[in-house]
Amino acid sequence: MTYRDQNVSLQGPRTACHAGGGLRGRALSLTLVAWVVLGVATTAQTVDPLVEARAFYNRGDWARAVDAAAPALQLPGRQSEALLLVGRATLERFRETADPADLMRAREALRAVDPEQLSSRHRAELIVGFAEALYLDAAYRPAAELFDAALGEGADLAPADRDRVLDWWATAFDRFAQTRDADERSRIYAVIAERMTAELRHSPGSATAAYWRAAAALARSEVDLAWHLAIAGWVQGALAPANHAATLRSDLDRLVRQGIIPERLERLSNVSDVDEARDGMLAEWDLVKRKWTR
Repeated sequence: MTYRDQNVSLQGPRTACHAGGGLRGRALSLTLVAWVVLGVATTAQTVDPLVEARAFYNRGDWARAVDAAAPALQLPGRQSEALLLVGRATLERFRETADPADLMRAREALRAVDPEQLSSRHRAELIVGFAEALYLDAAYRPAAELFDAALGEGADLAPADRDRVLDWWATAFDRFAQTRDADERSRIYAVIAERMTAELRHSPGSATAAYWRAAAALARSEVDLAWHLAIAGWVQGALAPANHAATLRSDLDRLVRQGIIPERLERLSNVSDVDEARDGMLAEWDLVKRKWTR
């Protein structure tokens, strides 16, 4: 039912779909690293404690990031930036520990942030922190709204960060869709498909949009369309950054093999040898990959 592994973390929880069952979390570790801009020295001799804290954060050392940020909680004008980092790091720790106390501490830290003390970039990060906290608390529809706000016009996001947040938005909507009836699910996936089509027109190298467009078509039982969009996505992978392209193609390969091809086979009523038909589809897919892989 799922074509990515359930271990998602905040670099982007992309998911894969099944026409009868829905989408599930994928294996992009979700850390949104490099969102926090390195601080400057407070004096020539004294290093801003948040510089070290962010370095730990970007390495995935959540406990040391929280400890390193502690001194900044006492610095005038820096408390909110420190609380933001503590909240984000504690959210990531919750993803590993599943300890409800970590989620509560993260929520308290984020709630205590004064947005007026933050730069526009950090305010965007705060919105993502709120959205992630909602997502991890299984409030998927509200989380999708906040991820959407973070993606809004004028959002201060680098292209790679935007792709990750877009992935979170789609995954939150996907998780919400699993709680709705079939008609509403179809409408939700239509919204996802429309958003991803628009994103690809603006950013043809978006790995998230290339994947989700095919996945949303499959979720709406548009199996032939999903097949063609998966091929288009594989080719478009050449436009994405190398690490994103590798993940995209791995995800699309899983989607095709475990989702699209089985659904195509189910729709063949006049096939005497299902195994032969499956082998033919797999050979066709493998030929596409050979033609369009460096």
